[in-house]
Amino acid sequence: MQDGRGTQVRAFSPRSWLAASIVVTITADQLSKHWARSSLGDGRTISLIGPYLGLRLVHNPGGAFGLFPGATVLLTILGMALVGAALIWAVRLGQAPIRLGMIVGGGVGNLIDRFAHGNGLMDGEVTDFIASSVWPTFNIADSAIVVGVLLLLMRPPPALKDDSPKPTVR
Repeated sequence: MQDGRGTQVRAFSPRSWLAASIVVTITADQLSKHWARSSLGDGRTISLIGPYLGLRLVHNPGGAFGLFPGATVLLTILGMALVGAALIWAVRLGQAPIRLGMIVGGGVGNLIDRFAHGNGLMDGEVTDFIASSVWPTFNIADSAIVVGVLLLLMRPPPALKDDSPKPTVR
């Protein structure tokens, strides 16, 4: 690509978009959780849309929707494996960097909570604060993961090329 003066301008690579998407997601998630812990820590709720949407601090020791509250360490290990798999897929694929970056960034955002907000290693609680009357309380990381997955399902990236030798038929 060239600019108006004929100078060669290099576009962002897929890895640059992936890295930027991960950093933006983690930053937005961690800043919003810090705000929620400091502003909503006294138990107050902020109504945004009547009884339908608001902000309320919840510490979630379990998985999505508060499931498996006693399996925090197992959920942390599973989260690390899924983040690692998504990151490897994103780097190898070179496609859908923003969508996969949202998934990786959201996973890392929740893993930060597991490591930083507990009494021991990997036993922390995830900070949730977006409360809905029709959905369990969630956070920016959860939203990024869900949106990234939905965008992948709507328009999946092309499959990885299989470079293995093919048998010849005689």
